[in-house]
Amino acid sequence: MSEKVEVTYRVIEESSGNYLVNYPTHPDNATYGKLFSKAAKLTGFQKINLDWEKHLIQVNERTIIDKYKTVRMSDLEELENE
Repeated sequence: MSEKVEVTYRVIEESSGNYLVNYPTHPDNATYGKLFSKAAKLTGFQKINLDWEKHLIQVNERTIIDKYKTVRMSDLEELENE
């Protein structure tokens, strides 16, 4: 068994509650949207330029656990299509 933690960040404009959707090189080029699904996922490697005093950072930690087991073909259940 192995365990891995992936960390990503989403930036939220504090005054509007909207998510940053791009990677701006200047604060004037920042684009925001209401949808979480459209938010830019930052890994910490992107270089963006914002006024950080006006933003919040949402931290997402995702734990991935890989489990392995070895079985015989006869031990597997057959799934029926419904």
